[in-house]
Amino acid sequence: MFTTIKYSQTQSAGRALAVVDTCADPGVRITIPVRINDAASIAGAEISLVYDSNILTADSAQTTALTSGFTLGDTVSPGKIVMLLARPNGIVSGSGSFVDVHFRVASSAVPRTITTIVFQHLKLSDKDGILIPTSGVPGLFKVVCVTPQDTFLTVTPDTAFVEFDSTQQFMASGRDSNNNSVPVNPIWRVEGGIGQPEPTRGATIIFKAENLGDGLLIAEQNATSKDMAYISVGLLGDINKDRIIDVRDVILALQFAVGPRTPQSPYEFWTANCNKQDGIDEADAYCIILKVLGRLLPKTTSIANAEEAVIRIPQLTGSVGETVTLPIFIEGRNDVYAAGFDLTYDSTLLTVLGIEQGAANSLMAENLDKPEKIKLALINADGLVNAQNEIVKIKIRVEKELAGTSPLSLERAKLYDASAQPIKVRAIATNVAEEKTLPKEFALFQNHPNPFNPETQIRFQLPGESHVKLTLYNISGQLVRMLVNQKMSAGEWTETWDGRNDQGHQVPSGIYFYRLEAEHGQWTSTKKMILMR
Repeated sequence: MFTTIKYSQTQSAGRALAVVDTCADPGVRITIPVRINDAASIAGAEISLVYDSNILTADSAQTTALTSGFTLGDTVSPGKIVMLLARPNGIVSGSGSFVDVHFRVASSAVPRTITTIVFQHLKLSDKDGILIPTSGVPGLFKVVCVTPQDTFLTVTPDTAFVEFDSTQQFMASGRDSNNNSVPVNPIWRVEGGIGQPEPTRGATIIFKAENLGDGLLIAEQNATSKDMAYISVGLLGDINKDRIIDVRDVILALQFAVGPRTPQSPYEFWTANCNKQDGIDEADAYCIILKVLGRLLPKTTSIANAEEAVIRIPQLTGSVGETVTLPIFIEGRNDVYAAGFDLTYDSTLLTVLGIEQGAANSLMAENLDKPEKIKLALINADGLVNAQNEIVKIKIRVEKELAGTSPLSLERAKLYDASAQPIKVRAIATNVAEEKTLPKEFALFQNHPNPFNPETQIRFQLPGESHVKLTLYNISGQLVRMLVNQKMSAGEWTETWDGRNDQGHQVPSGIYFYRLEAEHGQWTSTKKMILMR
């Protein structure tokens, strides 16, 4: 006679906690789980359980794998246990045992007597202290005889995320009241209309996913023996459950990445977490947009681009009342396809008026809800960095004299390449005055865009005046074009190649190399680029 947890499709309908129905012999110690159907975003809980003190006495409570990291305090009095759980951040997602309560069964308890374990008080909250709608389902405890006449069912796995139109195997096992293994032959059923088990009777069944959504798979041996598994069925990337992976799902994933919008169910978290890494971020949205465009993620090769990226924010200058645009530059890497930034600023010195992506066709989500904080998530299947090496531009109004202060700083930055692999950030140069800074060493940077058609830009820097040669070669090593052959002053320089040779003819698609020589060949560097017509 186990309790069935009804799962609601929307958060507004609330979460459900349920005391698992249990039975045990007089005089033994038992653990009774309190299960939850959806633990996403929970950071605090207040739970009071009451029961017949002539049958049960609570010893203590214990956190579970789901509530690992929570601080737990409990208070026990006759017929009642009060539990408080808290941690700084909410649970990302999950369901199952929320807290385990340890009881002692009275030696004088009469076999076949029953007590109902009821929620006297129940309150759940998120990390900001906002209450989460909650309901509590009571459970039954039955005193049994010493003889092993009751069977306890356990369904494994107890949580499963199943791709639409695929299958998942489940197993039911049984133990008697003396904890001995016993054979079981349960009947299976599904609540939620998301599929069917085949066959419907037996210790092992195959569940076939037929519809999107969440539900419960229940195994029932008899009137007093029942257990269940939580199932979420979906398509990776189809967050809004319309069976179409499109730009609307991409936008939802970006909103999850920056907040304050968060997944409202384990289904939403599972399907939005497209790259199957911890949490939902810009890389997941990038994976989804590739699904929309019908592209596959490039296979990760053993030889990866090891160059590190430099994120540079120039010095903010402007008069009081003036509106200025502050770009964020990416240097060293132009193969940035997904990015996330957390910035902080002093609102007494400036007001953020708007944010614009560097590449015109980039998708961007922003969150300015928290005071003096900016959260950004950007993706672009063709690259996020424009020809000026800008990834984003922030429109700002200066409110007070800046006087050499640093009113805006970068707290977090994540960059991802075409394979959705993280790019290492070597340095974050914030509020550096560009016009007063000269390069300290020779450098040749990767061309942008790459691959390209019909033209690309090649950027290099010189620490001092030098005679420079910038030459282009085909894959056979033949000279194609001499772009530069002259003396140049210190600083950063950009040259454009239009895909033509020295005779003015268009060259075919293929791999080309560009080589920079300075100080009459004492310093050289060569890089590869791809022309695709």
